[in-house]
Amino acid sequence: MYGLKDKRFSANVSNLELKLESVTATNALMKEDLSIAQNSLVKLQEENKQLLVQLQRLTTDSSSQACKEGASSSGRKQMPRIVAKASKREVRTLKSASVRCPCHRHLTRLLLLDGAQ
Repeated sequence: MYGLKDKRFSANVSNLELKLESVTATNALMKEDLSIAQNSLVKLQEENKQLLVQLQRLTTDSSSQACKEGASSSGRKQMPRIVAKASKREVRTLKSASVRCPCHRHLTRLLLLDGAQ
């Protein structure tokens, strides 16, 4: 009788050890995947920051040029149409800047229309 119980117990222990090894290996792989994803996230956030600075520089340059030419319809036609999905924070920033000149209001309107889609 004890021999049968010992065999079952031994088999259960072996099965649990195999499951533990499998879970440990899966955990190690998931940690590695998480590390890769975190590194990618940091790189993409930095790239996004650089692109936002570049976008702001371009829109400021375009707006300044359009303001120098006057807020006439021809000046607005020459201003490049930037179609980008703006986050709420970016739209807030543009709204606060829109009081400076009509060109900023035009750009804000474009981004708000595109962001609403």
